[in-house]
Amino acid sequence: LTIKFTDFFISVNIPYDKGLSAVLRYLGDKIEHENCVEGVLDWIAQTQCRNGASTHPFLPLLTWKVFLVHNENPKIFQYGLEILIHCTSVGEMKIQAPDPPSSRAEQPTSQEICDAVINNSIYWNENTLNLISELARRHSEHLKVHERALALLEAIFCPLRTNDLTQEARLTYWSKYSLIYRSVFKMVYPELIIRGLMKVHDGFPDILRIALSTMWKLCIDEENSKKFLEMDAFKLVYDVMYYWPKHPEIINQGALSLTALSSSRWMIEDILMQYDIPTLLLNSLDTFCLYNEICYNLFYTVGSIINHSAEQVLRFVRPGAIMKEKNLIALILKAYSIHHDNDRIIGTLIKLISTIMADDAILEAIFSAIPTLKALLTEIYSRFHNCRELGSAAQEVLQRIPVAYNIPMDAIEPDILIDFKMLSI
Repeated sequence: LTIKFTDFFISVNIPYDKGLSAVLRYLGDKIEHENCVEGVLDWIAQTQCRNGASTHPFLPLLTWKVFLVHNENPKIFQYGLEILIHCTSVGEMKIQAPDPPSSRAEQPTSQEICDAVINNSIYWNENTLNLISELARRHSEHLKVHERALALLEAIFCPLRTNDLTQEARLTYWSKYSLIYRSVFKMVYPELIIRGLMKVHDGFPDILRIALSTMWKLCIDEENSKKFLEMDAFKLVYDVMYYWPKHPEIINQGALSLTALSSSRWMIEDILMQYDIPTLLLNSLDTFCLYNEICYNLFYTVGSIINHSAEQVLRFVRPGAIMKEKNLIALILKAYSIHHDNDRIIGTLIKLISTIMADDAILEAIFSAIPTLKALLTEIYSRFHNCRELGSAAQEVLQRIPVAYNIPMDAIEPDILIDFKMLSI
């Protein structure tokens, strides 16, 4: 009786019950057999790459060898990506600069490319990222491959809990990743990110979140941000946030992406004026004001945009509608009432108020709200006068307000007084 090489044959011959080491030895022996390899990688991805578990020193090496042998199989590539994502997240694969390029002018041979990948099997550098890029280009029409390729980039560049665009965070990223930032942009990854954002109407929020998460990290490099702007990324981020207004992670990563793009020296005022960014961000702030991290990032985004010009400030403060819920000043008051003990958010609110009060035309436009903002700054100073970052910053803003805008409290609109009294409740 002849038994065909079927999935049944695979399942009874792969030594799953003997552990990962035995399965990897089996994989090395059967690496030419496509069905066998697919079954093994699927098993490893499903059972061994879970909950931060360590794997095996040879797992990345064998995965790369599989990619080199079976580069036409999207399922094998998908399972291999799952494995490499896990190996990266648990620290078994790390960022490293590639070896200096050879001085000779010729293109490397296929064998030289294979050798470079194998020799760098536990490192992320131009050699290994380029192979992933080429395979992703080949198989990206498969949604799961597209999503996993971006998830791998996220695992490499976006360690957990990293949602910070402060100058200190930018410098930390640059010092760690600058060696390969621009080489990544020469590969297929930017195209994968943009195509991921274009799936806004396809009902797959995971790929949207990951595309946003990877994009804003790459935008820390000014040259990358310029290229993303040229690829119409600002509009795509706006659309994703507009059509997914209740998804917290999309709004959070979207805010960071807008910040990264709007902070670029390549951002021009015309781009900002093309879209109703104020309504988008103010609605998001109203929805997610209770969430510390999202609230902070959204206010940070607002700050990066209103720093462009007084006209942008006016779009957010909306003169004539000062006390409407979706106005920036009203949302500053709301955020302070919720996060009155959160130094990070309060610091951002002070910076926003400082920007709002830096222009005479804006002060004229928000004349009736100035006493409320002064009272808020005074309270912050009294509570945090020993904290230079908060107390001193609030005091500096107060001292810059012209005397002409000292309005007696009885001249303040009643609704504004009521709102401010609510801050202490």
